[in-house]
Amino acid sequence: MSHDAVSEKLDASADGLTSAEATQRREEYGLNRLPRAKPRTWWKIGLDQFQNPLIYILAIAATVSVAIGEVTDGVFIVAVLLLNAIIGGAQEWQAERSSQALQQLLRTRATVFRDGETREIDSEDVVPGDVVLLESGYRVPADVRRVRTSAKNVVEITETARDYMRTLASEDDPTVAPTPLPPAIESEIERRRELFPYAEFRLEGQVPDVTVTANEMLGTVFRNLLNNAVQHNGSADPVVTVSCAATDGYVVVRIADNGSGIPDGQKDAVFRKGRKGADSFGSGIGLYLVRQLVEQYGGAVDIEDNEPEGSVFRVRLPTAD
Repeated sequence: MSHDAVSEKLDASADGLTSAEATQRREEYGLNRLPRAKPRTWWKIGLDQFQNPLIYILAIAATVSVAIGEVTDGVFIVAVLLLNAIIGGAQEWQAERSSQALQQLLRTRATVFRDGETREIDSEDVVPGDVVLLESGYRVPADVRRVRTSAKNVVEITETARDYMRTLASEDDPTVAPTPLPPAIESEIERRRELFPYAEFRLEGQVPDVTVTANEMLGTVFRNLLNNAVQHNGSADPVVTVSCAATDGYVVVRIADNGSGIPDGQKDAVFRKGRKGADSFGSGIGLYLVRQLVEQYGGAVDIEDNEPEGSVFRVRLPTAD
């Protein structure tokens, strides 16, 4: 079925749904999830402990024991059966509760286009006609029809891997030279605006017209930091603010986001090779590459808390003037 036919059948468009339409369709079609068995009650779990042929045999043996006058043996068998039911029932009840808790932890999220903007919602709230945004590594939250495909994210991952290999090759003797700072920052901001149209990128003031000790991979530093500020933001409306300040012999570039922030105990760990969150769809080498390059240039990179929320990545580079 063609895209136009699907859109007509679902009464949808590439502009997505409104919140009112999504609510109406959720009431009409229900939640986006497979049917689930109703959790068993404690008394049903208790009764199930006796649904076993061996239990039937023991129950008959207890009855026969009482009938022939061996009351003690009969009572003992019944006590064993009851104790077995209590222990088995308690274990199954605990397993049921753990399974329900695990299902809550495994709930997935989906990024949809509603009311003219991108929103992150529970996958269960996706309704027919929603426009779902997918990127490499995302879990597909429903039966979807592809509307438009972008190769930009594939290019980004390829470029990061290429730069990583080049960095490994030059670790022992990196070549650095005076490199203009403004083009490296401004061009990457413009590319991020194209790649992430739902995010806002702000450049506060002018980038100092200075040269820094770096090389042609300087743009890689800012590309990965800008990508990270959006991809791991968590806000429905990501905002990334870039500012620069030149001091004696150095220039400091600050990349701030409005995400959920990074705990103090994780601020250094995020720069380790292969470090990424459970829900991350990145390569796990972006921030590691940032630190490697900045340190090769004789600079440093660290993280501080943003106000009122989010993180600030600070890059300190030596000037070549």
